[in-house]
Amino acid sequence: MKSHQEHPNLDRGLLKGVFLVLLFILGHTVTPTYSKRLFILIEKNDILKHIILIWVIYFSIDFADKSLKHPSETFKQSIFIWIIYLLVSKQRLHFVLLNLLLLSIIYTINQYKEYDIQEQDKLIESQHDKQLDNYIDIMLYLLAFTILYGFYDYYQYKKLSKKSQFKLVKFIFGSKV
Repeated sequence: MKSHQEHPNLDRGLLKGVFLVLLFILGHTVTPTYSKRLFILIEKNDILKHIILIWVIYFSIDFADKSLKHPSETFKQSIFIWIIYLLVSKQRLHFVLLNLLLLSIIYTINQYKEYDIQEQDKLIESQHDKQLDNYIDIMLYLLAFTILYGFYDYYQYKKLSKKSQFKLVKFIFGSKV
């Protein structure tokens, strides 16, 4: 008999960090409470925006993860999420919505698995746990595909529409680079 364990391809802290970042991004709609000069500086500098985003991701992972990890490990995870963010932020709306839906499904399935682990005998891995792992695997592969295809689709769209004015660096990092 196998003992219960978290899904092998899903880091719980990483997933919670992603959702914390999403809340941070959506929280931007709240009226700013900092000085106007700081917001103007950030608004005019896309590199600074990316640096801030990386550190928000880093803090979010560190905050959400109960285990103590080496800071370089958390930083690597932050860079990984930031790259995913770059890919997802360069997509048409229907791909973004599909990716958010898939991420929400993965999160929910993982919550069911964690609940099952807590409620069942921790020494016995149930068939239900294996089935949930299979669903998570399918959703992770589907999410990876939709992220990559959505980025490629938008890249092609922008490249065709901008023609000779298309610049890859500006496409990826923003126009204020």
